[in-house]
Amino acid sequence: RPARASHQGGQVEVDLGADLFERITVLARSEGCTPFMVVHAALVAALTRLGAGPDLAIGSPAAGRGEPVLQDLVGFFVNTLVLRTSSAGDPSFRDLLRRVRTADLDAFAHQEAPFDLVLEAVNPTRSLSRHPLFQISLGLEVGGVPELRLPGVRTAEVSGLVNGAAKFDLEFLLRSDDSRGLHGAIVFAAELFDEESVRRVASVLGRVLAQVLDDPALPLSSLEVLSTSERELLTGPWAGTVAEVGDATLVERFEEQVARRPEATALLDGTREVSYAELNAMANRWAHHLRAHGLGRGDMAGVLLERGVEFAAAVIAVVKAGAGYTLLDPDFPDERLRSAAADAGISHLVTAPALAGRVDGPWQTHTEPPGELLSHHPGNLGLPLGPDDPACLMFTSGSTGRPKAILSSHRNLVSTVSGQSYGLFGAGEVFL
Repeated sequence: RPARASHQGGQVEVDLGADLFERITVLARSEGCTPFMVVHAALVAALTRLGAGPDLAIGSPAAGRGEPVLQDLVGFFVNTLVLRTSSAGDPSFRDLLRRVRTADLDAFAHQEAPFDLVLEAVNPTRSLSRHPLFQISLGLEVGGVPELRLPGVRTAEVSGLVNGAAKFDLEFLLRSDDSRGLHGAIVFAAELFDEESVRRVASVLGRVLAQVLDDPALPLSSLEVLSTSERELLTGPWAGTVAEVGDATLVERFEEQVARRPEATALLDGTREVSYAELNAMANRWAHHLRAHGLGRGDMAGVLLERGVEFAAAVIAVVKAGAGYTLLDPDFPDERLRSAAADAGISHLVTAPALAGRVDGPWQTHTEPPGELLSHHPGNLGLPLGPDDPACLMFTSGSTGRPKAILSSHRNLVSTVSGQSYGLFGAGEVFL
């Protein structure tokens, strides 16, 4: 989006079929709403599925002729309404339609409130790059265009892109009449969209309408927005070659490497070199210790350690014990460490004595020095694990400012380095 909108526009014609509006009218009647509300809900559903998010404010023109004395006056009384709807929670289309009905009825009940006064009351942050309250507009006209007869004047209907300017990012100008069904145009900001993208938006709207008219109980997540050719493209040429990952877990892959090259260097920590056999024995002792204290399959453990050999051994030990791990970075503030540990639902914390006091909670804390672990067996545990068992809980920064967690399985993490073309993962490669 440029810093200052040029308002240069383009236009795409839309034809959604001759019988579609008749079916829209039937659904509207059964749900106690108007055809406009059905189209509005379908547009919200389509935009949500295309990635626009669950909070959508869509502008719509109102005729401004609510008073009978205005009916026969020549003049421009149009006011703009902002119809804000939430599609959060994966509602069925019927439930979404009820939300839209509530929002639209409330907006049209206040349609006399001038838009400029609404804008003044809301007082949003202004920008020369976009409209302040909405970026997408929807208009729907039903029936034919009335004939205007004036003495000595020839009149003609003009619609869509008249002067090459686009007022909004996208403007849906739809009409239903007996001759062509539901049709119209989409005017778009040429700096933001190209014709092909807008044609796809139009096709998705038509596809969504067809699906929800067949089954209004469909949840939004079940709406198919890809055509057959698009799905074939995504799962075929764009997906690349398929690598067989198999069902091996992280534990199995690591222990296979230990058996294959036990004396090979697994870790470099400053001047310290640790072989695969040594690392495996350290991790096994930790894993036996954690198992003895109740850590098991499906549990979550936090690892709060400075980077080094002990850190790597602890991560491997947690996975060998059947649990998933979440990394708690000592560089983070204590508050973030505590919230991450609580959100992850850890039952055990593996840490060092100097760090143990930073994260207190209802979990077990393990800070046993290496000497006390020597009493545990260094052999593999041989626990039954599956590729879909949780292995790692990773926190992102979070778009809202609160970190969000992503749970990855053994299959996810094994596939990250199996059969990939973006990097080499063979012997002799070193990673930081």
